[in-house]
Amino acid sequence: MLAWWYFLPVPAALLLPLVALTSAMSEFLFPVTYTIDDIGISQKCLPFFNRHIAWTDVRRASAGRDGFFVSTLRLPSRLDQFRGIRINPRGNDAAVRAVITKRMELMREGLAT
Repeated sequence: MLAWWYFLPVPAALLLPLVALTSAMSEFLFPVTYTIDDIGISQKCLPFFNRHIAWTDVRRASAGRDGFFVSTLRLPSRLDQFRGIRINPRGNDAAVRAVITKRMELMREGLAT
């Protein structure tokens, strides 16, 4: 912050790095709500950080020790963090796994729209 103040000595300019860091870490600082329905998967963190993936766009789903990951990319990539949603089910792992598995099976069979 001192270096920022040295190069840009405007009091309002000190808010820019604070807003940028807070928005980058919003998923860790604020509560996150996940919604899984017939349309797709939504992630909401604060009123202005929303992400939605429709089931028709989902190409890959995987389970890990920290939850589930749903992505629009077929193969793992460095872009996964920008194109996917990581779901932390917090206690209802079996229900979330069942829904994601069912949707992925329907998509493989070509029955899901």
